[in-house]
Amino acid sequence: MTGETTATTPADGANRTSGSNGPSGSSGTMSPMESTDRRILALLESDGRMSWTELGREAGLSTSAAQQRVRRMEAKGIIKGYHADIDPVAVDAGVTAFILIRPVDPASDDEIPPILSELPAVRDLHSVAGTASYLIRVQVASPHHLDQLLNQIRRSCRCSTETTVVLNTLFDSRPMVDDRPDDEDADADADPDPAPDSGAEEQ
Repeated sequence: MTGETTATTPADGANRTSGSNGPSGSSGTMSPMESTDRRILALLESDGRMSWTELGREAGLSTSAAQQRVRRMEAKGIIKGYHADIDPVAVDAGVTAFILIRPVDPASDDEIPPILSELPAVRDLHSVAGTASYLIRVQVASPHHLDQLLNQIRRSCRCSTETTVVLNTLFDSRPMVDDRPDDEDADADADPDPAPDSGAEEQ
């Protein structure tokens, strides 16, 4: 899995920083989204450094129209930020693990997220259904550092843990936006084996 670092939105006409988290948050209430906006989001997910001019050309818009649409989606929270895709090994975070957190005292559930948020190695924190209260993703330099982190989490959060270490990541951060035109969806729903023309000659 890759690490991410947040970058600020560029000034008008400037290139963006690579990568994008894609739409989330308040965008969940928008349905349906305009196909042009979906195309812009797909382009930015593919290349967050794309210039306004190139973005407009690929989306079939003028430079100013593309810029206005992006600014509008930023204001609505559909585009939440732009990020660099970092090699985790280069920053001593080459070992990835998923850890289930089970508090010893269920009443202390709410105390755990603030504690975990102070640990730089904890990349994601999710509240989950099941026997565990939380699922976290961590990235550390080595198995030894993972062992140290687990001991720290157990002591600080007063919890038990169940850990799965990632051996190999086959794919990660797949694009969230499918910008296929609607007519492709319609073709996919068409009858794959239509009945023969009644007027055709029989052999």
